[in-house]
Amino acid sequence: MHRVDRAGLSEADLRALYALDNEIALEGSPEDGYYDHDSYVRRLLRQPEDWHSHYVIARDGDQAVGFARAGWREAPENRHLAGVAVRVTRGSRRQGLGRRLLAEIAAVAEGAGRTLLMGETSPRIPPGEAFCRAVGAEAGLVEHENRLELAGVDRDLVRSWLEPRPGYALLTVDGPIPPDHHEEAIQILDVMNDAPRGDLNAEDEHETPDGMARFEAWIAASGAQVWTVFAQHEATGRFAGFTRIDWHPAMPKVIWQWGTAVDREHRGHGLGRWMKGTMLDRILRERPSAERIVTTNATSNRWMLAINTELGFRPVSNVTHWQVDTSRVRYTSAQPARLLE
Repeated sequence: MHRVDRAGLSEADLRALYALDNEIALEGSPEDGYYDHDSYVRRLLRQPEDWHSHYVIARDGDQAVGFARAGWREAPENRHLAGVAVRVTRGSRRQGLGRRLLAEIAAVAEGAGRTLLMGETSPRIPPGEAFCRAVGAEAGLVEHENRLELAGVDRDLVRSWLEPRPGYALLTVDGPIPPDHHEEAIQILDVMNDAPRGDLNAEDEHETPDGMARFEAWIAASGAQVWTVFAQHEATGRFAGFTRIDWHPAMPKVIWQWGTAVDREHRGHGLGRWMKGTMLDRILRERPSAERIVTTNATSNRWMLAINTELGFRPVSNVTHWQVDTSRVRYTSAQPARLLE
């Protein structure tokens, strides 16, 4: 087992991580394709300095057969949490390797004061759920993975959603949000804390101007092309809602829906449909290579599900978010594993 943080990753480590992430991505969604190696590395290495990423890599001889990743952001909230992912090649599964990788990365998280691990699985890769149950993780939230196939979009419906809403205007931002809009953007992005979290042991998170600046710089450096539509309340100038998407030329078939939200005080005016209709109309005109939009919605989020269903999004799978205390997954001699170095 080889432990390393993001700053210490060698070229061999980066090739190993890419190969394993690529294999898992194509196993779960072969129709989407995956990033090329250079795009993957650029996204990974240029993450903001306040994002911490740690890895444990397992090799069988010269061949990487698995890794575990834990990451967290330095922020006042959720200082007990670490996001985690475990990747094991198909030929090396069911030999105890995943347990050992998880235990090793749990020790790294504990060393940084992180006592709860969170990760996600999809039934498109069935061993993931079985693994989570076997290590004692609990399912805290189930979301739909919803997809909109762009070839079948009802364009008349989209056009009907473009009618302006009295008292509001739309502001479109391509790429990073400019610093002079950070304050308003932070306030409206904060509305995402209203999204259902189920039984996950997680706190609300609140962005800061410095944190937003670092994140937006990463967007620019990663090669992603991000579009944001804000709904602006004309009387106050404050942002009342937003929707944001990400498209990367290395994965031209897929557009990722990051989020859509409307401030509580401005709900009931059709702003969600207006913003999403405006975004979708542009995607249809300016992203001819895109075949689908992918998003996830909590099964309890009936408001966003209603809008997405009306547009033509259909559930293709579930995403289950799991949590487990680091103390439950420490490695012991009672847990047999084929130890690979």
